[in-house]
Amino acid sequence: MQHAVHNRATIRVADRTDVSGRVTADEVNLDRFHKRIRKACALVAGRSKVYLSAATMILILTLVVPASAQKQVSFSGAIQGLEIDTPTGPNTLSVQGSTTGMATHLGQFQLIYHLMVNTMTGQGTGGTANLFNANGDSISMTFFGQLTPKTPPFPPVVGSITETYNILGGTGRFAGAQGGFTVERFANLVGPPFTGGVIHDGTITLPNAQNDNAQ
Repeated sequence: MQHAVHNRATIRVADRTDVSGRVTADEVNLDRFHKRIRKACALVAGRSKVYLSAATMILILTLVVPASAQKQVSFSGAIQGLEIDTPTGPNTLSVQGSTTGMATHLGQFQLIYHLMVNTMTGQGTGGTANLFNANGDSISMTFFGQLTPKTPPFPPVVGSITETYNILGGTGRFAGAQGGFTVERFANLVGPPFTGGVIHDGTITLPNAQNDNAQ
């Protein structure tokens, strides 16, 4: 009986020793694992600094380069030329205009435009226009307007026109341009088809500003 108890005690001790041995081995293996993790983390951290620095530079270049490449300028000017009105219905006119002018940051230019005008309301809609500068670069636009007859006399012989232009893009140094401006002008409703006026509140953003040699 004592021998059996002794054997059982020996087994228990052996079990504890065996378990203790395994725990010790696990602890050693876990410590090695932790060391490997620390080395890996240190390596990753070191590389991450490089990656972070590179990513930061890329982000800075992404944010700064377009901002430095773009340039928004304000401009104003004046136009004068001819405008031909052609009736297309009981209350509508097809208006074709060809004017020349000069504006700050744009220089000398030619402005060609077309729109439809309701003679009952004086509203001009569906306007399209192209501006060409001296070297052939162009700006494409849409616009709308409002004609207000100047009276007296009656019937009016001169109309006051306000138009709002929206810049959609262009060619040459105006490629990708955005912005807009307002034209206030007078047009003869009777007699010679003369028109003339001023450009104001103009802004234009030039994505290729580094190549912009406008005066």
